[in-house]
Amino acid sequence: MEYYHGSSVLGLTELKPYASLYSNLQEAVVYLTTGKQLALHYIWDDKRVGVKWPMLHIRDDGVLVFQEMGHGD
Repeated sequence: MEYYHGSSVLGLTELKPYASLYSNLQEAVVYLTTGKQLALHYIWDDKRVGVKWPMLHIRDDGVLVFQEMGHGD
């Protein structure tokens, strides 16, 4: 089985656990998925584009559906 990780950082050779200040997780983690479409969703440069709050849903046929809600400038 293949796993995917989405990142806006080029040339990664190692993934290290990370804990965001905004997360409700109690420990650092690495996010992996078997779905390419879901990994692609996480390729987001928040320093260039800003914050996003997506609402995700994967349909029974495997299609990723999301609504993107960011803050207005």
